Amino acid sequence: MFIHGTFFDKKQEISSTVAQNVRDLMRAKDLSSADLARLASMPPGTISKILSGSVGITLTTAVKLADALQVDVSRTLAGLSKYTLSATEEQETQESETFFISILSIE
Repeated sequence: MFIHGTFFDKKQEISSTVAQNVRDLMRAKDLSSADLARLASMPPGTISKILSGSVGITLTTAVKLADALQVDVSRTLAGLSKYTLSATEEQETQESETFFISILSIE
């Protein structure tokens, strides 16, 4: 069944990639998660979830993080261009959208 298939694997990989990008950028700027939360005007718990890769983010959140880190948004989303859905996955995604949370789940 699709719910246990590649879409959710990709979702986790995407969340992990974004998390790693943000952690790398924070390290380069010598920022703690509390610093990032303050600079991005986001709750510390949300930052923690993003950094652990346990949640996806919206484009709005990616922009907020990039602004807080003083980098282009493409740096927070680096490495994501390799993720695509096949036509079958796209159809299953449309049919199953009530059963899962979108990749971009945090606002």
